[in-house]
Amino acid sequence: MFRRRKERKRSPRSCSPHRDKNGVFMLKNFLRDEEGQSIVEYTLLLTLIGATTVFMLTLMGLSISQALGVHVTWDSYRDWAYEKFSTK
Repeated sequence: MFRRRKERKRSPRSCSPHRDKNGVFMLKNFLRDEEGQSIVEYTLLLTLIGATTVFMLTLMGLSISQALGVHVTWDSYRDWAYEKFSTK
């Protein structure tokens, strides 16, 4: 009913699909692979979201301080941050 397939003998070099002469096949696959691109895109997106969040929270903090009647300016905030976080 079913015919058996003849097994082909392979040379040790042709057993691995990732190898070709001088690694050319492997290099071509690496350059065509797009999995790493998504990681880079997500990293850039998260970095942008983080920077935007820090910027918006800083603006909100300044606005809330002014609404409560505390006089805060960019210069006084910068000086305070420099004093607090500078290493001595």
